[in-house]
Amino acid sequence: MDNVLRAGEVRTGFLTDGQHPDLVAASLTWTERGPELSVPGAPGRTQFEIVEDWFRRRRGGIDLLFTDNRGPVTLSDVRYAGHHGNEIRVTKATARNAICQYPRQLPASNAEERLTRAIETPFEPSVLSVEELYSTVDGLARFSGFGRIEVEETDPDHPERISLTRDPNEKLTWTVDVDELPSTLQYEVLRTTPCRENDDGVTVRNEVVVQTRWLGGNVQPEILLWQQYPLRSLLVLAYSRPIQWRTHHVRGKSFPTTHRGTEETSWVPAFIADTAQGTFQDPAKLEMPLFGMQDLGPDGMRAWFERWLEDDSFRNPMQSAIEALSGFTRFLEPRVMLLINTLEALGGWVTGDPHKRMSLVKAVENCARASGGEWSNIGDPATDPEVLIARFLATLQNDLKHGQRGQRRSLRDLRFAERLSAALIRMTALHEIPIDEDAARYARASLVEDVENELGQDELAIIERPNGTGGNGDPKTITEGVLRRAAP
Repeated sequence: MDNVLRAGEVRTGFLTDGQHPDLVAASLTWTERGPELSVPGAPGRTQFEIVEDWFRRRRGGIDLLFTDNRGPVTLSDVRYAGHHGNEIRVTKATARNAICQYPRQLPASNAEERLTRAIETPFEPSVLSVEELYSTVDGLARFSGFGRIEVEETDPDHPERISLTRDPNEKLTWTVDVDELPSTLQYEVLRTTPCRENDDGVTVRNEVVVQTRWLGGNVQPEILLWQQYPLRSLLVLAYSRPIQWRTHHVRGKSFPTTHRGTEETSWVPAFIADTAQGTFQDPAKLEMPLFGMQDLGPDGMRAWFERWLEDDSFRNPMQSAIEALSGFTRFLEPRVMLLINTLEALGGWVTGDPHKRMSLVKAVENCARASGGEWSNIGDPATDPEVLIARFLATLQNDLKHGQRGQRRSLRDLRFAERLSAALIRMTALHEIPIDEDAARYARASLVEDVENELGQDELAIIERPNGTGGNGDPKTITEGVLRRAAP
């Protein structure tokens, strides 16, 4: 069988840290928490003492090598995660990542030294670092706009040969320089055709992957993964559906392979704990994306990645919005509140003053204007549509946050507010990003039409509602935005 980790599969083999002469029996499982080890041992025996030394509590992780009849797995930053049993104690441990290859060497430093290095110099190369990472991500193939692989006609003189052709120009490359990172990042989206031979023949897969390279040398695999988060966020904006990483491969001098006596650096499978949970979820059914990679081009992709990696005032609020757009919960109220909170945080950002204090109404209004959408059919024509949108979302947010107001919002209000705020975020996020004008116009029109269809025969309006009395006994009113049935 292939030397990979599969969901829930238990592999039984031996562990070593490169220091102790004894091998330690253990099992390795790929779980939703990442690579997980189970190591049995009887107190007082040699194996138990080795395990106790490895996984003493409150110390940094350790790097271990697991081997079985299918091959080696290098486990990085393995940490204690509990135990059970008395006479035979089974110690649990989790790893940050697993790379299915022998390392050139395991780190000789102790756990405390590695922990100190990880905190003080997080980008300092280690002996388990890599240069490149490529990943498959839900929706990337369709988002890329690449064509299909074509099958050439069989050569009559060689009927046993089948040729597949692909366009060598179907790739997009860009680089990103981020002040906080000590290296330039190079990204490339390209098509690959991995094949696998079995009893029935050869199976060829048509994949589109994102390849990330640390041009400054070596770095830990999870750091390269973190630099791919802008792509997942962009895919969520394009599809408004859950997007997960599916597979990872790494390449670097720390994990050499030998071919015909010559040492090479080849791609090897990697399993990273940060994306483990997604591999246990079935891929979402994705429709056509709202926009594609070809609409952005290298300039648009570079601008998006630089914005996400460098601009904290944009990335921080958008992170929660991305999860809300992914449908992280079935409950509407928390999703709506997260989306409106994001609009509030972006209200100053779209005007170039991200830390300016302003009312929720003004912040949402700024986002509605920056979205570029044509909102004239959304409500009372006598009122500025952006003001209608802002008043409605601000009123609903205040009602959700302050239960003492006694204004319980209907399911109808929540559904429309989610659709409206999601559309605003998907448009506002691309504010001033280079994108094909026709594609941008289509995206805005599609989102506005989607909101209008959800609106149906209703409309947004602004009303004055009684709000108690003032200090002198005079009645007070409050201005609110509401969703009501449109006049015939």
